[in-house]
Amino acid sequence: MSDDYDLVYTSSLKLKQEGGKVGKKKKKKSKPVQQLPPSVTTKPTTCSSSSDPVAASKSDKTKAELAYEEEMEKRKMQTMLKRAEKTYKQRIMEFNETLNNMTEFYDIQKVSWTK
Repeated sequence: MSDDYDLVYTSSLKLKQEGGKVGKKKKKKSKPVQQLPPSVTTKPTTCSSSSDPVAASKSDKTKAELAYEEEMEKRKMQTMLKRAEKTYKQRIMEFNETLNNMTEFYDIQKVSWTK
């Protein structure tokens, strides 16, 4: 019985590669990370005429992009003002009223088999 198990390999399987040779996979060497000198930082660039970083980024945008951003800012301000008008409790009360006024779609319909 012990003769049957003498030929069993207990190591991991090794698959053939392109050349038909069996071997280990080579590990890729990682390149060292280059560090920036201390003089180079990731600070936002500012325009000499204005200290506002948003104004500096506007210089390379088209008129349409600038108009779009202005409109989005206006809409954002309007939504913020609209949300600030009511307290959380008032919004919950209004939501509950709308739920009470809605028709109930999820009720089980009455079905009569006799009629």
